[in-house]
Amino acid sequence: MRSNTDTYRREALSIAHFPDRSTRWLFQFRENVEGLIAILTPYFTASKDYSSETEVEPMAQSMAEVLIERGIERGIERGIERGIEQGIEQGIEQGARQTSIESTLAILNERFPTDDVTAVRSVLEAIGDLDRLKHLNLQASIVSSFRAFQEHLDA
Repeated sequence: MRSNTDTYRREALSIAHFPDRSTRWLFQFRENVEGLIAILTPYFTASKDYSSETEVEPMAQSMAEVLIERGIERGIERGIERGIEQGIEQGIEQGARQTSIESTLAILNERFPTDDVTAVRSVLEAIGDLDRLKHLNLQASIVSSFRAFQEHLDA
């Protein structure tokens, strides 16, 4: 017959080993686990003879290890998710900025072939506001001269 000691001293299992969603949920949040420990502690402390080695300590240590492991895993997952989201957003915005700049320069080159349009490239690239770049792109299409565009650029 298996003793209680054998049951309590099992290896700590990863959360992934629990196929039941409610069990995973129970171990997912610190508050849940603290509640579980609060519920189980009186059972273990009231029914054991502590004249010998304490059986609760190894179990508590195993639970703590599982919680720490799961917390680290979840923190890494969240960090990766946020990093990917931010990277995608930044990539989209950078692509839109670059497209707007290239489009503006192409319009200016087409409309004012005798002017040195490349002189405004560095000024356009220094603008971080995508809405401002879009506005300048529109202005490149409707201004009467390259000088008029430069005035909009300087404003």
